Amino acid sequence: MVSDNSIARWRDYIQESLVGNRIFSSIVGTFSGKYVRLFVEKTEKGYRKDFQEFSIQLKKASHFTDMVTHNPLKGYFDRIEIKEGDHVIDAGSFPGEFAVVAARKGATVTALEPDPENADMLRENLKLNGVEDRVDVVEKGLWKEKDRKNFHRDSALGMASRINESSEITIQLDNLDSIAEKHGDPDLVKMDIEGAEIKALEGAEEVLENVRPVFEIATYHFMEGRKRTYGEVERLLESNDYEVDTGYSKHLTTYGFPN
Repeated sequence: MVSDNSIARWRDYIQESLVGNRIFSSIVGTFSGKYVRLFVEKTEKGYRKDFQEFSIQLKKASHFTDMVTHNPLKGYFDRIEIKEGDHVIDAGSFPGEFAVVAARKGATVTALEPDPENADMLRENLKLNGVEDRVDVVEKGLWKEKDRKNFHRDSALGMASRINESSEITIQLDNLDSIAEKHGDPDLVKMDIEGAEIKALEGAEEVLENVRPVFEIATYHFMEGRKRTYGEVERLLESNDYEVDTGYSKHLTTYGFPN
């Protein structure tokens, strides 16, 4: 059942529409820099935030809305259970909170982060939390096929970077089938890849047919015509015999469980 209330929809639509706007990025970056410390604890090594029984260290504080309004970690761990020995693919891993918690729960993690600057910060955060040996950082993004594309870097926060053909930065892309072949079949695939989730599923034929992992995919992003991506993500998963559910309106997420 989709939990997609109108307030959350318009909040996300406005935010998504303003990504890439320099004035908006500057305002949000400045506001976050001043007030994020109200919601996370400053430490000698950076910032600390707590989730469940875990304390997570971050070199740089996250966007304050992720902690106050969105809280994506709650949505990701609300409906799934990670077990010792699981292999998790974490696509769109920066700043690494999900990877840290998954590793501390006993999983090995392949963390995909295509932006070199974000990937470097991700590695620092993993070291701060002592999980670098359980998390393999791969500087690639998920797509339908192997490719290189231009990429907009969210310089203020690093949390909303995305493919944008008018940008000058280029990133490497690969498909989920290839990633799984190189790094191991996943038990769980988590994606928060800023609208590329449909293309990513289109490049996952082998994984969907034969590997059959659990999926949890951020689908608050928008297609043309102000339509969120969850509808098409649900269709793609259902056509591969998955039971699907979309919920957690604070950070709209589609969950897929193999039948």
